[in-house]
This record gives sequence, C-alpha cells and structure tokens, in this order.
Amino acid sequence: MTVAESRWVGDPAIPWNILVAVDLDLPPTRDMLLERLAGICRPLGWRQPGPEAVIESDTPSALLPRLAASTDLDLPVTIGRTPAGLVIRGQHRSVDGLGMLALVRDLTGVPVSAGARGVPPATAGTAPARALFDRLVEVTVRPQSVVAKSAIEPTADDVFASTTIAGSPRTADLVLAGARAISGWNGTADRRHRTSIAVGVSTVGGARLEVADHSGFLRLDRVERLSREQIGDALTTAPLQVGGSRPGSDNPFVAAAVRTAVRLFSARLGSTLLVSHLGRVRAPGLASCAFYPVTGGGSGLSLGAATVDDRTTLTMRARGRRHSTEGLERLLETLRAELS
Repeated sequence: MTVAESRWVGDPAIPWNILVAVDLDLPPTRDMLLERLAGICRPLGWRQPGPEAVIESDTPSALLPRLAASTDLDLPVTIGRTPAGLVIRGQHRSVDGLGMLALVRDLTGVPVSAGARGVPPATAGTAPARALFDRLVEVTVRPQSVVAKSAIEPTADDVFASTTIAGSPRTADLVLAGARAISGWNGTADRRHRTSIAVGVSTVGGARLEVADHSGFLRLDRVERLSREQIGDALTTAPLQVGGSRPGSDNPFVAAAVRTAVRLFSARLGSTLLVSHLGRVRAPGLASCAFYPVTGGGSGLSLGAATVDDRTTLTMRARGRRHSTEGLERLLETLRAELS
C-alpha cells in the first residue's frame, strides 16, 4: 500500500478518477505519449505503462466513461487520444485537479499555467473528531437536498455533459448558479430544501503545478439562503474539511474513525453538488480545457470549470444510476441560464 492509499479516507464505493479533456493544435503521437508517461511514472514509483495506457478514439465522449471507470491504482494515469486532443484520467489518491494540468504540461511538452488560488492548510479549523461528529449529526437530523433523478434506464457508467460560455465566472458565481439550478430542478418535491455545496480547492494553487494531490474542499451549507456576496465571504472563511487525502489527524484512531464513518454513511455525507474551478488555464496550442471532478455522495453530481482565452467550459458529471446524459444536459443548461 502506497502512502497515498494509506491516508485515503474517500468513499471506497467509487473509483475516484478525475478527468481532463483538452483540445490541442498538435496532439502528441501515441509513441510520444507512452515515452513521456514512462518518464512521469519513474520518479513517482508508479508501474511502468504498457501499450494499454494510451487508448485511441475518434471522440472524447467515447473515452470519458471508460476512463472514469478505471480501477487501476498501480498506474494512476491513463491517456485517451483523439485526432483533436487528449482525455487524461488521474487517480485522485495520486493527483488533484491542478495536478492534471501538470500532466497536460508533461505529456504535451509545453508550459502550462493556471489561475486557481491556493487555500492554506492552516485553515483546517475545527478538530477532525468534532468536524466528523457535526457531520454525522447533520446527516441524521437535518440532511441536505439530493438532486432529483433523471435516469429512466439506469446504467453503471458515469454520464457527462459540457457547454461553453463567454467570460470567466468566479467560483462564487458557479456556487450560486448551481444552487439556483438545483432548486428549480427539484421544484416543490424537495421538502428539505437544504442545499450544501462542496467546493474543491488546492492547498498550493496554480503557481505550483506538480503531479501530486494537494486537494481539499470547503463546505457551504444552506446555500439557498445566501447572496452572491455572502457566498464570496464564506469561500474566504470556510475551514478545510476532512476527507480524501486529508484524514484530518495523524492519530490512527481518529483516522480510522473517519474512514469507518465515510464507509457507513457515504451516501449521505456528500454534498448536494461539488464545484471545482481550475481558473484561467494558459498553454501554447491549447484551444479548450474541460475538467470533470469526481462524483461522490448521495447526489453524485459535480460541476467543473476551466477558462481558456476568455471562454469557460462548464461540465457536469453524474452517476448513470441517477442521471441520463440528456437529463444532465438539461440541468447544465438551466445552470448556464442562471449564470447569464
């Protein structure tokens, strides 16, 4: 077991793969990708890639479900190659969203920068045992809203949707639009009407891109009651939460308690929606970047964003047993309308 695996406290029922799809002027050849991936794996102690580490397809849409379902922990990165670009899968135990951009840099051989700001680990706030107790009380006494299903014929694969808008919305804009879109989507059937949104963050920010996991998340509760200004303030004051690569304590008993709670209450501990924004992404020859964060919790719904040349690609990702591709596209269009 690697250090990353021993510290991991995420829901064991999902594969925890992050995906990034990039359109490039000159995609690397298959041989170049295999050679560069081998160079990435060597210093990190990962298994050396075989020919199966690079999958080729005509379209990204055919690659996304396949890469999302991978359970290979020994080789945390798999590459999909299309005539127009790459779809990269990263195992979250080993790489976070900004780490995926480091993979884009190392696999393409071009410099990449990102505008996402880091959240210092010192904002850990509440002690992990107390934070865990508070969350358990919340899921049993006042659970959050769950996004109403759209799947008529459930599938085992994740489903995906994307759209592009002009400009670069801030994370607070995405949180507000996401809460309003879900409220409208659920309608009067949502008796709880308690929207909680997890916001994926990095503890180092885009100024330091490396193939590693420096991720954390903030959790905003009762977002349906907050204004845009209040959401912005909450994003600057909310403490980092326990989860993923952050067991919250080096005490083995506390870490074990967190893992047990995540395993038993995974379907209810998650938030209504996960939001993660990579900020402005710049690289020579990069035409667009679509970021698909992980899908966890009861809703199993995530919203990703990345801006290239003042155009932002918004994505949604959900589990196929809860949503259809068509339903996810409708929900994303509702969110897009809220942004405008």
